[in-house]
Amino acid sequence: MKVLFSALIIVTFSLFSCGDSNNENIFSLDFSGTYSYSVIISCFCTSDYVGPNAIKIEDGIVTKYNGQDISASDSNYNLVQSLGLDDLILQAEKIIDQNPVRKTIEYHPIYGFISECFFDVDEQIADEEWGYTITDFEVL
Repeated sequence: MKVLFSALIIVTFSLFSCGDSNNENIFSLDFSGTYSYSVIISCFCTSDYVGPNAIKIEDGIVTKYNGQDISASDSNYNLVQSLGLDDLILQAEKIIDQNPVRKTIEYHPIYGFISECFFDVDEQIADEEWGYTITDFEVL
């Protein structure tokens, strides 16, 4: 019984550990396949970024944005690529490293990535809050 309890504590600690002082990338996930989702960004930003936006990813690249094919020659290509799941998670990690005064984080119940977050880095600064909500995630 003691062995089972000790093993449970070790596994639990491993699952909820937030990395070490080397800023270990704790949210890294391999989403190199094909999947889609809807995303809403919470920020003081332009409406084409805020959304809601329907996104389709193929091999780590946004290939559809609100039902339209997207390519590197499109004027909004960089904006659209910033709505990719990897980029959103990296942005969340950068803000977490800044020790925001307010943060809310929820994880996808099946895949474990950050599916909803909101951050306020500094209460004294207006309009620097940022977050996102991902819904309708589907592996295709």
